[in-house]
Amino acid sequence: MAGGTKPGGAVGKHQEVFERIIALLEARLRSRDSLKAERMQRFLPLARSLSEESEETALLAMLLDDFYQETFHAPLVPPDSEETPPAPREGSQRHGPPRRAAAEAFPVFSGFPSFPFSWSGGNAG
Repeated sequence: MAGGTKPGGAVGKHQEVFERIIALLEARLRSRDSLKAERMQRFLPLARSLSEESEETALLAMLLDDFYQETFHAPLVPPDSEETPPAPREGSQRHGPPRRAAAEAFPVFSGFPSFPFSWSGGNAG
């Protein structure tokens, strides 16, 4: 067998990874909408050419490696955005939204009459 296809060689060593990549790429291909499938057709001649030319196969390997890294080694937490929140003021230990003033938090409802009765059950009137 030629170049890296022997059992235990480069292909055998990474066969599981290759199968996972192929399965994910096939699933992505099946889920493409018609517009994406149509756009993809224009690149088929280039893909065939790259796969036939040994010097250009490195370009396909680069794309596959990028896909692998993005798929299997993506960061768990998205990177910080360009906009960072303002730094807290010194001495400020509070977390969360700022508190509202008491009058704003508990507005007075003027619809209740004054209470002419006691809580013991009898009217005070």
